[in-house]
Amino acid sequence: MVSSLRFLETMMAAFSPTLPLIALAALAGTLLPGSAMAASSCPVISSGKWHAWIDRFPGKGINRLVVVGSVELPSPGYRWRMVKAGGLRGRPPLQELRLELDPPEGIVAQVVTPVDVRGEAKTAFSNLRVMVSCGGKRLAYFDEVVITD
Repeated sequence: MVSSLRFLETMMAAFSPTLPLIALAALAGTLLPGSAMAASSCPVISSGKWHAWIDRFPGKGINRLVVVGSVELPSPGYRWRMVKAGGLRGRPPLQELRLELDPPEGIVAQVVTPVDVRGEAKTAFSNLRVMVSCGGKRLAYFDEVVITD
């Protein structure tokens, strides 16, 4: 323990002007919250089997957009959610659904894992274009969405 303290004192004396910067740089990668890290990257290896449809509810003035698909992740244990993101005006309007992933905690096997995902969003429109994204990467795009009654 004493030798560790002496080593630390020696290092602090040698690098005292730059030590706070080195420590800050070292900690920056470990202190970012998971959501901030997830927003900048997407662990999806591949995706497919995407389908989208609109469930119409006549007389209620609101419809439900449903999107389903499959993604392959680098390990099991990811928690996922699909959230309604911003849309774009146009004809027809574009609705984006964003897949958000939280990595597993602890030690997990590094094995490609298929995961079925599903997202739903209320919409007043019955004619939409739809995009599914993850960390800025487009996973799926639909020019037209099937309407079901």
